[in-house]
Amino acid sequence: MTRMSPACGNGAGGSTTSIDSPVLRSNMKCDHLTASQPPGGAGATKVCVLFNPRAGSADRIEELRAALAADPRVTLRELGPDDDLGRAAGEAGATYDVVAVAGGDGTVHAAINGLVTARAGATLAVIPLGTGNDFCRTMAIPLDPVEAVALLRTGQPRAVDVAKLGGDRTGFMVNAATGGFSGRVAADVTPDLKAFWGPLAYLRGAVGTVTNPPQYRLTVRFDGGAPESFDALNVVVANARTAGGGTPVAPTANPEDGLLDVVIVRSAGALELSVVAARLMHGDYLGDENVVHRLARKVEIESHPALPVSIDGELDEGARFTFEVVPGALRVLAGPEYRARAEVERPLEEHEVPSVPKKGIGPRLFGLLGGALLLAKRTPGRLWPGSRRL
Repeated sequence: MTRMSPACGNGAGGSTTSIDSPVLRSNMKCDHLTASQPPGGAGATKVCVLFNPRAGSADRIEELRAALAADPRVTLRELGPDDDLGRAAGEAGATYDVVAVAGGDGTVHAAINGLVTARAGATLAVIPLGTGNDFCRTMAIPLDPVEAVALLRTGQPRAVDVAKLGGDRTGFMVNAATGGFSGRVAADVTPDLKAFWGPLAYLRGAVGTVTNPPQYRLTVRFDGGAPESFDALNVVVANARTAGGGTPVAPTANPEDGLLDVVIVRSAGALELSVVAARLMHGDYLGDENVVHRLARKVEIESHPALPVSIDGELDEGARFTFEVVPGALRVLAGPEYRARAEVERPLEEHEVPSVPKKGIGPRLFGLLGGALLLAKRTPGRLWPGSRRL
């Protein structure tokens, strides 16, 4: 399937994606907002900032308070441990023009579920305080939370897709679901590991999993077609481009095209998977012979054994998952460098893929360490505990 703009109605552009709620269907925004419309900050009269004090780097709250205090439109609400963030976002969306959430990927996940479920018309803004902050990376939102506050005035609102979840998980997803190997890695990344290693916590957590890689028998249907079977190490269903703190799991994903990117890494030998890992970190692994890449409006996945998954950073496990795109269902303030179409990395040349030993744990660790070096080269921020920013 080739990429295209999501269709509106039943016109010549194509058929729409069916969803359960007729109200949601009537509220879907198929025409993307343009620069001629006022930015979220400039045109909005009221902004509510919901702060999650349990996010990874939430100790910056005082600095954020100072940055927000100068804006009389802003109401800052700090949520307690018993508060339902999704409900708070939905309620705020009914009375505020912009609902900003300060937290990590899990915070964003809760907020978009609250906004979409409540059919709120507010625009979402994100102030990153987490470890991964992956949705921010696709939307070109600055990873420095104080810099991100400026988007409340200057950000451009974009109508982005979400995915409606079914099977063993319900609700909505805005960034990506990663399952199998990556799901196990996400489960191994403890809060202490996140605090110590920062964005590299996900690679650090992979050390234990890479020595004994799992295998899953997947049965997948794309857009209601015939079932296809895969012996897989990993599967990704993505609306945006990165997961696990900047890893480009779906480097060509477009959050505005009405399509989901499905990426399946087949089970293979250690040498082949090491090459896949290196190409993954470089951002061009989709063309590898052990990688399957499809585009679909609806994806149904059955797994044996049960598949550990991370959905927008939230852990789960199940034997059956469905994902169905809801085009343009969410308005988000994007950064000035945001592009709906990804700028794809130059493919690795054959001589740039190092040869590795074919026996022992070395090939597996080679892929992990090679990926770490590429991530360090490509991703700004902290490389090791106590290091300075590049």
